[in-house]
Amino acid sequence: MGCALFSDNKLIFEKDDLVNELIDLKEFYESTDLLIGVNFAYRVKSIQSCLLKYDKYYPYIEANKCFNDILGIRIIIIMKF
Repeated sequence: MGCALFSDNKLIFEKDDLVNELIDLKEFYESTDLLIGVNFAYRVKSIQSCLLKYDKYYPYIEANKCFNDILGIRIIIIMKF
């Protein structure tokens, strides 16, 4: 991932670089055999949703917090007593 510069000890990323990496990651999640047959619900976030979150929060929130939920996994644990 390309970095534009440092600012206040933080990396500033080029938006195009982030978008390209997100597209690659989304395509990986959608094509991998690792998620076939899993026994829990999951979803892969849309690129549009990622970009809306980025435009809303970046640079006020770290980039990793904008994209930390591209793969969402939902697990419900039922405990019987």
